[in-house]
Amino acid sequence: MEEIETNQLIEQSFGHKLSKASRLFQDYGVQKLRHSMKVDTIKPSHLKLFPHIEDAGSSVVEIAKKLGISKQATGLLVNELIEFNVLVKEDNPEDKRSFLVKFNKKKSGPYIKGISVFQELDEVITKSMTKRELEILSSALDKVINICQK
Repeated sequence: MEEIETNQLIEQSFGHKLSKASRLFQDYGVQKLRHSMKVDTIKPSHLKLFPHIEDAGSSVVEIAKKLGISKQATGLLVNELIEFNVLVKEDNPEDKRSFLVKFNKKKSGPYIKGISVFQELDEVITKSMTKRELEILSSALDKVINICQK
């Protein structure tokens, strides 16, 4: 039996393609955010926190658990995002010893600028695909997300 080259295996792997697309999408976002926010120190690690921050607020402990990293590392990233005005800190009504962080949703704030950066990339993708391709992609991504959340 003929051995398949490692590169072929990688090219055929959905997981690899999804990981690569995610990384490239994030890299694009980081570069654009650095430019639009005029903050050269924003890193991909900052963006990794975003999906784990709830609208009602999230504690550093909750975010750290979801990310699988230490509270200390998460706290440093959260504090930097507060300095960048991306996040705001609020008292935790359920635990007076801790605080919650939320996105700073002021119209001129960096979070809103960040959303527009990703909307730009969405537009580029949308213009390069047919409506049917976009529907298939969206449906497929929803399925992958559902499978991985189980």
